[in-house]
Amino acid sequence: MGVLVPLVLALISAAAAWRVYAEAGQEDRQRFERLADHAASVIEERLSDLSDAAWSGRGHSQASHSVDREAWRVYVNALNLDGRSAGLSSR
Repeated sequence: MGVLVPLVLALISAAAAWRVYAEAGQEDRQRFERLADHAASVIEERLSDLSDAAWSGRGHSQASHSVDREAWRVYVNALNLDGRSAGLSSR
């Protein structure tokens, strides 16, 4: 019986350590999932901005009989791409 008590205590300690380890892993996975979801949302928003800019440029071109460089420059500057959307540039 003298050997049984330390063995049981060792098993209980090992089980407790495993539980702490498993919970820490779960918290890390949950944190990763939150960060990944946020990153996906940011990417989707930026892609939507790019799509909107492309469609607006198409609409401007179709609405005008001809678009010279100066008219296009004025149009692009009015969109304020540099200030509104990270990743979009008028240059």
